[in-house]
Amino acid sequence: MRKMLGATEAEMMSLEHADILIPSTALKTARLRWDPKDAEALIDELNSHASRSDSWWCGGLGLHPDRSSPNRRERRRIFTGLRAGHLRLKQQSPKAGYHGYQVSIADVIAMDESSSVETGRAASLSEFERGIGMRDAAQLLTLVESGDLAAESIIHPVTRRRMWTVSESAVAAFRAHFLNLTMIEQEFGLQRNVSRSILNGAAIRPYLTGKGNVGTLNLRIGVEEALCAAGHENG
Repeated sequence: MRKMLGATEAEMMSLEHADILIPSTALKTARLRWDPKDAEALIDELNSHASRSDSWWCGGLGLHPDRSSPNRRERRRIFTGLRAGHLRLKQQSPKAGYHGYQVSIADVIAMDESSSVETGRAASLSEFERGIGMRDAAQLLTLVESGDLAAESIIHPVTRRRMWTVSESAVAAFRAHFLNLTMIEQEFGLQRNVSRSILNGAAIRPYLTGKGNVGTLNLRIGVEEALCAAGHENG
């Protein structure tokens, strides 16, 4: 996984701690702890944001102006700013993987000083997607089209690119109606293999919209009943 990313062990740990990369299982000693497709997806996402322009000063990806080793909160904020279109990214060397990306120091400073970044702001669809552990953006768009996820399509004021945003109230409404393996782990503290076994034993089927299958997403009411019957309650 580190080889595919072009990342050091420390960088892998920081990406995991910031919930940018989410392992397939919480078991630290598992041999197949990571999905290689997640490495490809992260590099593809960085490539989609990257420019090869040399016209602006860059620091290493995730580098805070006055710190060489950003903590969990700062690294997550860097990726949030990047996905929201607030930060420019440069690909210095395509062969260097994760090491080959640099973020604009000027943009980081501007983001720090901006009063527009508020706790209650709308999240981009990609932020929301990663927060609930989904890997397929097409499945989220299916939920938007079916009305199961309230999202708004806007033109980003800086990049002028069209993007989807999800409000805090829309996120809360979605979480009140649905659960998947990542959300179960977040709320109930159960490892994915345990919750998967319980759902299979209770014959819980993935939620289907009029547009088709949306992966491992399930209706909350059925999942909670199955977990309660197995002796697990929301902590």
